[in-house]
Amino acid sequence: MRLRFTNPDEFVGDFAEMLRGYKCSVIFWLKTKGAKEDKASREKFAQLLEKLADPNVEFEAAFPAVYDGAALSDPQAGKDSLEGRFLTWLSKQ
Repeated sequence: MRLRFTNPDEFVGDFAEMLRGYKCSVIFWLKTKGAKEDKASREKFAQLLEKLADPNVEFEAAFPAVYDGAALSDPQAGKDSLEGRFLTWLSKQ
């Protein structure tokens, strides 16, 4: 069965809310589970915020600098990216 929407604009708010929730979940995961231990996760998250506060550091470059070379995301959202690790963690919750 194929769903047909007559007005996709009516779902823009729902999509924005879902995206907000996804972003918040990634931030929570980075802060609490982004490293192997809770303390290390908090420390790396603090380092990330420090890097992101520097106007000379590009957003995408901040993540590999803090998380041992791991990019925020990649096209496959694979296990080598932070988003891939997050999705693996999320699937087990």
